[in-house]
Amino acid sequence: FRSGTDSSVYVINHLGSPDQTIAFGVDHWLPKPGENPPKHRGRGLCATYVKYADLKPEQQQEVFPNGPPAYRATLKGAKIYDPRPAAHQTAGDESTYAWSDNAALVILDYLTRTENGVPVGFGFKLDQMDLESFKVAAQVCDQLVPRKGNASAPEKRWCVWGAYELTEDRKTVLSDLLDACGGRITQAPDGKLGLTVGAGKIGHPDSPDVPGMPAASVTINDDQILEYDFSAGKAAIERINEVRATYVSQDQDWSEVEAGIQLDPASIERNGTESSQIKLRFVPSESQAQRVARYTLKRGNPAWSGRIRGTLALLDAWGERWVRLTLAELAINQIFEVTSMRLDRTTMAVEMEVTSYDGWWDWNADEDEAEPAAVPAGDGGEGDMPLPEEVAVTIDHRAINGQNYAAIGIISWKPPP
Repeated sequence: FRSGTDSSVYVINHLGSPDQTIAFGVDHWLPKPGENPPKHRGRGLCATYVKYADLKPEQQQEVFPNGPPAYRATLKGAKIYDPRPAAHQTAGDESTYAWSDNAALVILDYLTRTENGVPVGFGFKLDQMDLESFKVAAQVCDQLVPRKGNASAPEKRWCVWGAYELTEDRKTVLSDLLDACGGRITQAPDGKLGLTVGAGKIGHPDSPDVPGMPAASVTINDDQILEYDFSAGKAAIERINEVRATYVSQDQDWSEVEAGIQLDPASIERNGTESSQIKLRFVPSESQAQRVARYTLKRGNPAWSGRIRGTLALLDAWGERWVRLTLAELAINQIFEVTSMRLDRTTMAVEMEVTSYDGWWDWNADEDEAEPAAVPAGDGGEGDMPLPEEVAVTIDHRAINGQNYAAIGIISWKPPP
């Protein structure tokens, strides 16, 4: 696009500064001599004004044979608050803020941002946030993760790129942001909201700036447990052994593409393929999409899962994502994720559902990163898609709840090229 008196297209960018002084439209670009500045200045509003020339039919066909093109731009969006001391930012003073794609900081922004008193996301106040947890999460997001065959060009662990509509359901947007980083919102006993994100072993495990397994500040042992009901993993037929993830690729003109498939070959060999698909709208890279897919694969097949009912001592775990659980009878002594928790006020017992952490975010790029999914060649015609080969149908019975089973038809075929 060009901007000038002899151009077919005028493009004027408004960057949305707090004291923006220009108005929209070519004819009102600047006030005329002696006039006051325009009142409608779009202060704080990032926008682009595009004007197409009014052409004669023969010129229209020459300049815009398919009609005036839609204007698109790739932006580094809102400047956001970073509570870490090294950022040297002041809460509430947006002139000190900076652009960032750090997943934890973007989530903090979505929870707290307002424009002229109107929430952009949830509109919580900063003093309602457990900022210490967001600082730790932001440090984890900034850690460098190696790429397969390219150790000299690592990428940050958790970034988020993308856009959302202000009319979207806020819980859906927040859930999509959390999916991009293995994140979870927690609420402490004081009511403040905190954040944890996925972290695994990268580099030397003794390095002080690299977390290993998740930190658990609370330990639950036999003395605090009244009863428990545990399962050693899932039934083989219910195990997920293939995860397909899609993400938005800048290299593919910001289109949705499929990442390399994460799978468990041994389980597939025994039980056939049980596939799960996840859509990662805010994930910007192949490697990150695969790391989230591998976490989904591991988390969906825990070594242990079940329910605990215990004394009021279990309330120490309120607001915690992780606990250490020791059960002598089952020879368990490891980290578990708390998936739900409630207080039974009738019996004054605490009930908790947990699932074992089994190295969900451990990642060895050379071994774990699969080859990216091949981009189909050809023009998309019918001849480009071969018929499935070695198609087979088997009938099995699968549990659909704790008591009943249903007949399931399982269709399989040879993986396509």
